[in-house]
Amino acid sequence: MKAFVVFCLIFSLVPFCYCYKDDWEVVSKSNPHKMLNFRVALKVRNVDELQRIVDDITNPYSENFREYKTMEELTKIIAPTEKEQLEVIEYFYDRNIFEVNSYGDFIEVSASIAQLESSGVFGIEENSFFTYSHNEKAGNFVDRSNSEIIIPEELKHIVNFVSGVANFPFINSRKTPIKHLKRSTDSILREDDPFTVPQTIRNMYNIPSDLYGKNETNSQAVVEFSTSAGISESDLITFNNITGGLSNQSLSYTVGPFKTDPLNPVNGESTLDVEYIMSIGGNISTSFWVVDGWIYDFTTLVQTRQQNNKPVPYVFSISYGWAEDEQCQITGQGTSCKTLGGTSQDYVDATNVNFMKLAGTGLSIFIASGDAGAATKKNLLCLRPFEPIRPDYPAAAPYVTAVGATMFNGGGNSFPQSNSSLPSFCQQEKCASSGDPVVCSIPEALITSGGGFSNYAPRLSFTNNAVQSWNSSGALQPESKYFNQSGRAYPDISALGHKYLIVEGGNNEGVDGTSCSTPVVAGMFSLINDVLLNNGRKPVGFINQALYAMPSTNFNDITVGNNTGTEETIPFYHCHTEGYGAAVGYDPVTGFGTPNFQNILNYYMGPN
Repeated sequence: MKAFVVFCLIFSLVPFCYCYKDDWEVVSKSNPHKMLNFRVALKVRNVDELQRIVDDITNPYSENFREYKTMEELTKIIAPTEKEQLEVIEYFYDRNIFEVNSYGDFIEVSASIAQLESSGVFGIEENSFFTYSHNEKAGNFVDRSNSEIIIPEELKHIVNFVSGVANFPFINSRKTPIKHLKRSTDSILREDDPFTVPQTIRNMYNIPSDLYGKNETNSQAVVEFSTSAGISESDLITFNNITGGLSNQSLSYTVGPFKTDPLNPVNGESTLDVEYIMSIGGNISTSFWVVDGWIYDFTTLVQTRQQNNKPVPYVFSISYGWAEDEQCQITGQGTSCKTLGGTSQDYVDATNVNFMKLAGTGLSIFIASGDAGAATKKNLLCLRPFEPIRPDYPAAAPYVTAVGATMFNGGGNSFPQSNSSLPSFCQQEKCASSGDPVVCSIPEALITSGGGFSNYAPRLSFTNNAVQSWNSSGALQPESKYFNQSGRAYPDISALGHKYLIVEGGNNEGVDGTSCSTPVVAGMFSLINDVLLNNGRKPVGFINQALYAMPSTNFNDITVGNNTGTEETIPFYHCHTEGYGAAVGYDPVTGFGTPNFQNILNYYMGPN
């Protein structure tokens, strides 16, 4: 089938403000009997002690390497006292709300809208709840209060913020360009570029063509943020057929408001994630998580499932992000942090602690580094001269693995189409076989790989040598006033992110993005987990300390390119601003480069 190469326009007429609440329209007054579930984030303590323990568990030179803890053990270290937790619980009990459960560092509450409006908890006013419908995503409804969240004086010493009452869930749409994915245009250069397919990945990164999952306990997942999301099973079957993938693959289970055929419209982002994590991490139990909220809500969802002994995968792939210092614009849908009762830094700090706990339980969380270079999507048109760059979140979180994107210089080489052993698609269309990888960036690609330094989270000590080496390498750097040189540097690793073949709505399409590279890297480490588990060893868990300790031969170093570009928002319009340059060894553009799968596997199978 001829591949259709299409373009998806992502553009706002007001480049300085994405007014997300305009994406939602009031449908009606909320049903007073409807139940609402929400979370109250509590202020934590002893974070230094938690970090010491997690760093020891994830240190390849420690005798405690991969001796993971339970979520209960880790939460007990940082949770407020039982007396303080009881203060919050009694606050609800006094207002006749009794479905209240403490998970240590947050409280989960379930109450009817009538109860919330009549009780006045956290400043919720009567008749303040409405059912909203999303303007662009048909079938997405949510009930939210238009009241501002007010933390009462008697709880300010313990309550951090409230999520799920007045803040809206994230919905991926044309007005909210968060998902790190772009569809390829029909420009001559991109039309001539060969497609990236699973065979490209295995060939480039030294993954045996016959290596698939065998261990029944192994698991991986992709995460989407919406009030509903899903995949087309028919597209997945077609993709596997035309790329030579395993024909019997399907999702093992789903979490949250999941949809399957018929989907209208088909969710291309979900399609990409599932098709590539399951093609690289083939025959490994794969789940699909839909989070009706944002990234803090994801971390608490994982924690509740762990503490309730529900299935949680070893590996997560997440391809979403937004400017680190504007998390309230995501959680508040363009309104202020008053929808949370806290600040963006409160939100980031609490989520970072949760990521640290998840690392200590043995989970690997891979996050896309962003598609708009160092500028992030807050400066797509390079119109912010006084704030040209800023970090992307959650890629800038210290206890996740951020994944950047590369491309082949000049498009790369192609497999010979006359080779009858190739999958059917590659006998009709050009599929990339190899090439010289460089930083994925405009104008050759539709996106520029994100990277930079956190303004909130300090750099972890095990990264110091690598980052300081880059700092003294002479590579391109922004003016020092524009970035926090002592902050957490990202990404950590990269993979190809240009012109991936996906099957969406029955059509073959090419897409660009760190949304491509992230599920691929996640699938690779799921394969490594499979080999480890089959040999009686524990999964890799949080890999960053090991990555920074590995020999350089475990990576294909990317030394050409920079992330001064943004992404192609207006067709064929490109702009550049401040950014970072690639260098020998680590750099905040592609991390350590792309993985050599076999060498990394040998590292984990060694005596470390």
